[in-house]
Amino acid sequence: MSFQPVWRPLVTEGLPSPRAGHTVSFNEATNECIVFGGASHETGFSNDVYILDLSSLTWRVGVKQSRTNIQSAPARYEHVAAIVRRNGGIPQLLVMYGAGEEGLRGDVWALDLETYRWSVLETRGNIPQARTLHSSGHIVLDSSSGKADRLYIFGGGLTIDRAVPDVNVYCLDVIYASTADSLRWIQVTTGREQPSPLPRLGHSLAAVGTTMYMFGGMDGDQTFDELWIFDTVKHTWSLPDTSGDRPTARAGHTATAVGTQLYIFGGFVKQPQPKVFDDVYVFNTETMVWSKLSVAALPPGPPCAVIDHDACMIHASPRHQDQGTATVSKDGVLIFGGMDLSGIYNYVFQLEL
Repeated sequence: MSFQPVWRPLVTEGLPSPRAGHTVSFNEATNECIVFGGASHETGFSNDVYILDLSSLTWRVGVKQSRTNIQSAPARYEHVAAIVRRNGGIPQLLVMYGAGEEGLRGDVWALDLETYRWSVLETRGNIPQARTLHSSGHIVLDSSSGKADRLYIFGGGLTIDRAVPDVNVYCLDVIYASTADSLRWIQVTTGREQPSPLPRLGHSLAAVGTTMYMFGGMDGDQTFDELWIFDTVKHTWSLPDTSGDRPTARAGHTATAVGTQLYIFGGFVKQPQPKVFDDVYVFNTETMVWSKLSVAALPPGPPCAVIDHDACMIHASPRHQDQGTATVSKDGVLIFGGMDLSGIYNYVFQLEL
């Protein structure tokens, strides 16, 4: 490739506690990253909300950890989250599914990003059963009333290493929300389509335009190395012919869309021996070519091999561009937290592109 990506450690103030299975979402309107939930051996399941200001690299608490406040989304990990606008309103962080102290969850909550107050949302339609989720495909459509959102899910976990026995694709329709507190689930496949992927958990889903890309995942002792494409218009799966240096089988990794490229980082494989990865691959969705990236690293070095972290695309800070004072100087992929075979972390890195 013609550029040299760089790992840059971000030194931040007010860092959240170490965690895995959390979510990180980029709020483009405010140039902030929002972390929700996760779990660790020390703190158990979390339901706190932390906000990282990318202009100052400082964290603040949006919602404190609480196990008794019924007005807050229950603590969980291995859930999914996305920032959406419902009915043309203010941005909200939608959080759904996952697992907590009481087991698997099948609920959907919305966090108002102005007041930082939670509300539980009623869902109707073909509602997927409770499950853990590692990622979702977020499709943003142009409608007559402006931007609108749909969230697609596939698979997920029934236990820590067993997939839910469900091969359907589901869409949470944010476009046609009939009331402020109601959303509709749509089952967009029947499970009988051919070709179609096997059940799995720990896979990545990422959207480019109206196309969803799924890589990897696992079920029991089997770990996958397939790249599947789901057309959200035709509702069809395909296994594309790809070339180049493709990733090995893995689960618990991230796939982040930056333009027409997908950046895959981390993950693990169980067999023949457990191994956690620290490599970076990029997939060009236009040429269908994989590349393994050679990434330089600024001191003290690159992130360690990690799983159950989360990542999001971020932009260069406007303050840096205008005043030359901020440290996030380039677009890239932000990585926060995660774990390996010996510990849980709260580091923050940027893959500068």
